[in-house]
Amino acid sequence: MTLEQLNENFVLHQRLERAYDMMESLRDRAGLRAASLSAMPKGQEVSDRVGEIAAAAADLSQRIRELEDLTEQGDAAVRQFANTLPDERVQQTVLLRFVACLSWEKTAELLGPRYSSRGLQKLLRRTLGEDQAP
Repeated sequence: MTLEQLNENFVLHQRLERAYDMMESLRDRAGLRAASLSAMPKGQEVSDRVGEIAAAAADLSQRIRELEDLTEQGDAAVRQFANTLPDERVQQTVLLRFVACLSWEKTAELLGPRYSSRGLQKLLRRTLGEDQAP
């Protein structure tokens, strides 16, 4: 597995988090509008907005399910790859960064005071044979 493939899994997690945030925002918008209504909506403008929010939520719900499936598959592949690495530090780095999606700084902090974010990145690139990666 390459660093690029590992990063793709990280980005997939970020996309899923953004989708969750968007869904929460849509639900908040729908809830606020519904709370302010005292009867059935009147007029085309109100029903159009509610319909648009409902349609967007349904589309987003489907996209979230797709992203959840992809992240589950990606996480399984990353875990399987991590288990093939000979160095436990690198295994933990891969799992914390690319499955748990922690920052490099937080990953280094969890691995102990001997590690820096830059040092972990170098160690991973060296292990993957990608010393020239940015």
